[in-house]
This record gives sequence, C-alpha cells and structure tokens, in this order.
Amino acid sequence: MELQKLALKAILNAIDESGFRVILYTENGKECGFEIEDWTPRGVDMIHFLDLRDAENPYNPFSVLDALWRVSELFDPDEETEVHMQGKDFHTAFSYYQAAMEFEGWKKRLGELVESVNKAFKEAVPGLNRSMEFSSNLTYKKILEED
Repeated sequence: MELQKLALKAILNAIDESGFRVILYTENGKECGFEIEDWTPRGVDMIHFLDLRDAENPYNPFSVLDALWRVSELFDPDEETEVHMQGKDFHTAFSYYQAAMEFEGWKKRLGELVESVNKAFKEAVPGLNRSMEFSSNLTYKKILEED
C-alpha cells in the first residue's frame, strides 16, 4: 500500500479504534469529508464533521489531520451546554452543572482523540511530511473497504 493510502488508513483506523464511528460524507456524489460519532458518558450523541470541501486536496492526509484538529479546537463546551440546555428533554435529564461537566469532558476526549490519531499516523508513516505531493485520484470509499 502506498504511503498516502497507508497514512489515510492509519488516521481513519485510529479514529475508529478510539471508539468513534466514521461515516463517509458525500454531496452530489462527491466525497466531502467524514462525520465522526460517539456518545458522552451520560448518553449525549455527539457528531462532528471533518470538512474537506475546501481542502486543496481532500486526499492529503494532513488535510484530514487538520480537519480533526479544527473540530477539537473549535469545540466550545460553554456554547454546547447553552444549546443543549434549551431542549426540554435535555434540561429535564441534566442540571446546568452536569451538562457543563459532560461537555468539558467531551472537549478533553476530543483532545485525546487528536493525540491518539497523530500518534498512530506518525507510527504508520514516520517519513511523511506536508511538503510531499499527494494524489487526488483516490476514493475514501475504497480505502474504508480495504482490509
């Protein structure tokens, strides 16, 4: 398997092995990124979009790493708490304090995910760097289907 495919496979496998479901996202038949999904300890379904639509090459492994990093960095536990507390069912199930702790923990979980994915990436392809040329003639569908 060439380095680029090996790198992408390592990233996606590491996300999966961290307990997140990886779902290929397409628009009009074009691969645009991934939704990653997992649940907080108290059962809140969290779905994040790794958006590759604006990437120069969506099959550049560093584009995927950057998208994952953005999800982690831009996740705001306070904002998430505010949004969820507006829902009647959520407000009934969680106190404000419980919700805040749930989403603070989730922020930490996203940071741990970034660390574990970066580690798996570096172990799988230690010589890969951003200045390399990467093919755009791939499909994530095929990469995800390979064993």
